[in-house]
Amino acid sequence: MPSPAPTTSPDTTPTPVAAAPRTPVPPPSAPSGARAPSPAPASVVPHPPQQPPAVAPEAPKRQLAAVLDTEILDDLQAMLGEEVDRLVDIFLDDTPRLIRALENAASGPDYDALRDAAHSLKSSSANLGALSLSAAAKRVELAAREKSLERPAVAVALIANEFARAKQQLLARRPAQQA
Repeated sequence: MPSPAPTTSPDTTPTPVAAAPRTPVPPPSAPSGARAPSPAPASVVPHPPQQPPAVAPEAPKRQLAAVLDTEILDDLQAMLGEEVDRLVDIFLDDTPRLIRALENAASGPDYDALRDAAHSLKSSSANLGALSLSAAAKRVELAAREKSLERPAVAVALIANEFARAKQQLLARRPAQQA
């Protein structure tokens, strides 16, 4: 049924008779063989702004997984038992030395030293499941190999930050030590 036409008041200003529907009305179906009209340009059809999705309660677990792949550590624990704690200790003791070597090499920059230290860190961190740290070290290693590392000091600072996050997660996995 067509909408009633607006009435005209004595001053000839149209007055709407019915309010616009609150829910969208689907367009009438076109007869077979007829072409659908082209959609209106995006600038004509307003869209409400997209809201970011609500953070799910699982977000902290996903963030932890991004820092540390616990499956790798669980597999090592199953194979090596308590020896894993010793490997983690060696990693936590040795990594600051590698980061200092990266910082010194970044000041030059000494691309060979950057590549070598980043390679060592990439491997050792991946072996313990610190995949975010390993990925950051890999980026430095590859860029240093090509001598295309932009802002080496920033790249090394990112590695140091990833190490701090990995260290925190590795230490949090340890059972409470009894005195």
